Amino acid sequence: MNTVTVTNNQSIKEQYAETFNKANAVLLKPGRGLLFYPSAYFSREGKQARRFKRMLKQDVKENQIDKRFNLKTVTALLPLKQPELDAFLVMYRPTLKFVQKASADDFKFYLIDAYDKFKLLPAEKKILPRLKAEENN
Repeated sequence: MNTVTVTNNQSIKEQYAETFNKANAVLLKPGRGLLFYPSAYFSREGKQARRFKRMLKQDVKENQIDKRFNLKTVTALLPLKQPELDAFLVMYRPTLKFVQKASADDFKFYLIDAYDKFKLLPAEKKILPRLKAEENN
């Protein structure tokens, strides 16, 4: 069988253009000035579109962090195993600003410094708490 590669060349704004349009209740059009659509702003659909737009933007930021701060990069430098590895990834997740500005050496120093702090923690803080299942009453 032949290998098939699927790529997506559309940006998030292109993929969700309709949602982004519903999220914008205020438009600035050349020659017409500022237009405000109260129905788009106060409607349930408009509120949901704005919430979805915020979620998409946050997801893009998280994906940028994940490109540099992931299992592969952390385990390449640090001798961490599960379940401590998951706790380390959650507790010492860098900010987007740091990930964008840090050089490769800065990022390595950050990981090593974070690992030194992680080693000093008591054993009960080196694992993530278990999620509690909701009981149906």
